[in-house]
Amino acid sequence: MKSDLGKLIVLTGFSGSGKDTLMNMVLQKRPHIHRVVTHTTRPKRESETEGVDYHFVSSETFEQMIESDQLIEHVSYGSHYKGTSKLEFNKVLEGQDLIWRINMSRAAVIEETLQTSLDHTIGTIIVKRTEKILIKTSTPKVALNRYRSRENDLADLEEFQKRLQQDIQIWKNNRDKFPNVVVNKTGKQNEAVNEILKLVDNY
Repeated sequence: MKSDLGKLIVLTGFSGSGKDTLMNMVLQKRPHIHRVVTHTTRPKRESETEGVDYHFVSSETFEQMIESDQLIEHVSYGSHYKGTSKLEFNKVLEGQDLIWRINMSRAAVIEETLQTSLDHTIGTIIVKRTEKILIKTSTPKVALNRYRSRENDLADLEEFQKRLQQDIQIWKNNRDKFPNVVVNKTGKQNEAVNEILKLVDNY
């Protein structure tokens, strides 16, 4: 039966490390892998598509989802909520490979989250089928400079700096929770993608 199960690739990393870009490159090279689409209350960016990048919902709707126990996990990140529906993970049991791009605070405790939020037997099965990969830049300053180059306004920059400081603290406190670390060096995205693919294919 194990051969009929899919696998869950948890992709996380520092703000500004290029997680989304690398994930999209991985999905292009491995089209059988599908994204876990999470819910968020932050505003949709022009380049994003509802139901593809995120499910964009109001804070009120998100809080209703929390109250009705629809989410496997959720977090307040910066000034917004992010969270994931429990229904997404049935796909692993159906043989589908998933990639789940979440922030570092959630990734650090994902094994415990899966086992406590889902049916215990199902959660245990999915944990055994989970590979966790963390993306980082050479230094936090590189991530900050990348964000500044996007010409965001001052409020966006302050929000980014807040998230980056959160990520740095999570990394200091939970390094042992991230066994697979890929450094996304400037101008060498293909190298980072190949490292991720090697981890995914060999798991």
